[in-house]
Formats: sequence, C-alpha cells, structure tokens
Amino acid sequence: MRRIDRFAIVLLLIAIIAVALRDFSAPGERRPPRQEPVATRGTLARPSPVDPTVVIEATPKQGNASGTAFAINSSGIWLTARHVTEGCGQVFIQTGPQQGMAATNVVEHPRADVAIIMTRRGAPPLTLSPSLNTGQDGFHFGFPGGNPGEAHSQLLGRARLRTTGTHRHVESIVAWAEVRRNPRGLEALSGMSGGPALDSRGRVVGVTIATSRRRGRVFTAAPLSLREVIQEANATARPSGSVGFSTANLNGNDFPRYGEALRSALSVAKVICLVKTRKRRPSF
Repeated sequence: MRRIDRFAIVLLLIAIIAVALRDFSAPGERRPPRQEPVATRGTLARPSPVDPTVVIEATPKQGNASGTAFAINSSGIWLTARHVTEGCGQVFIQTGPQQGMAATNVVEHPRADVAIIMTRRGAPPLTLSPSLNTGQDGFHFGFPGGNPGEAHSQLLGRARLRTTGTHRHVESIVAWAEVRRNPRGLEALSGMSGGPALDSRGRVVGVTIATSRRRGRVFTAAPLSLREVIQEANATARPSGSVGFSTANLNGNDFPRYGEALRSALSVAKVICLVKTRKRRPSF
C-alpha cells in the first residue's frame, strides 16, 4: 500500500474518533431537553415563610368578565375565585344560551382568593377531599377564554401568593406542574379561574386561581382557605356519600370527557360578572 493511502486511512480514523468523543462529551445538543422532575409522593408540607413566592398585581376590572364556579351543595352553593367576583355589580351563573341564575349573595374571603356564590337553585355538587399529596395528579376544569377547557397537572408543593395593586395580602397556595391542556392549542387558561382542581377520584383539592405558562405552573387556593370561606358564608359543603356528581377514576387520557360531563351537569359552570358601572342585564 502506498504511503499516501496509509496516511489517508490514519486521517479517517482520527476523524471518526473525534466525532465519537464529541457526541459522548456533549449528548445534550442532540437530545430533547431534560424534563423537570415532579416532586416525589408524600404528604403536603405545612405552609412556610420560605415557600416560593408568586407575585400578582390586582387591577380593577375594565369591563364585564367571566370566570368559572362549581357546585359544592345542591341547594345553590358555589365556590369560585375571589378575583372573579370582585368589582361586580351583578353575578350570574350561566345555565344555557342567553340564560343564567342571578346570585342572591356573594361572600369573599378577606385574605385569600376564594369566594362563595349563592343562588336559588343548585346543581349536582362535588365533594371536598380531606388531603393532598405531592406528586399526585390534579385535573382543572372550567372555561378558559370563555370556552370549555381543562388541564392536567401534578402537585409540586406549597407556594406563597403575594398580591399587589388594589389589594395587598399574602396567602398560602398550592403549586402544580402543568402536564397537558385540552384543547391542545389552548393558548391561555384565563377564564378557568374559580374552577375546581380535582384528584383522581373526582374530589375537590383546590380552586384554580392563577397560571404561569412560561413556568408551566397552575396555582390553586389552599384547602384551608376553602374551608374558611365556607364557614364565613355560614354554608355547608356536600357531605361525603350524599347525592352529587359521580366519583371517577380520572387519568391523563380521559379527563377531557369528564370535563364535558361536569359542564353538562352544570356542576362546573361559567360565571358572568357585570361590573358596577353597568346596569343592563347580560347577553350571555
């Protein structure tokens, strides 16, 4: 074999070794980004001053708005987010096209983003869960952008919500890592505020109050805040085992169908807010 041929073979071998070493030393350049691990399963810790802080600025409503509420008692008791009802001259639960039930009373938690809406008629209620565990699945239902939608998440842990602007307070909340949205092209979850977060058995584990698409987070009011506003309103939630919306085995594949059933039964409903400057009735 001529010297030039042997030299070419040596150069080829050196190039192959260099490519192999480059791929071994920097595999991340050709692989999907590493997914952030979800917290391992365990009992949710108690609130702490060192929990991560989420800052939201509260601003007055500039016009009529909508959100979500859900039934917790068949006599007409609904849970929602406080920022859904704040600044409203009238609040309605939408029952169908051009139809709605006017709220007879609204009770807002003084220090947390939850509220109770009372109406003369109710819907099949949901049951509140007694506990939360990190790593568990959560399913959020409502009307993002005024249209039906839902999200699947997994519980990360506690957080602190610091509200600035027209209202200033700090409250303990719960943070979830978003897994999937439905419809898949859903751009934002605004309008889902006030909707229920359910566990895999269809029990309420929180009220959806905020989201962060950039961080892939969904935030819910802490269970204690739910119990406090129910007590503040002198209301009762659905007793365990009573007649209400059916229990379920929710999972990441079937939760959109469960959302359809919740909305069809009116257990999860759209809230219409007419700001105080408007006196006319809504066009739902």
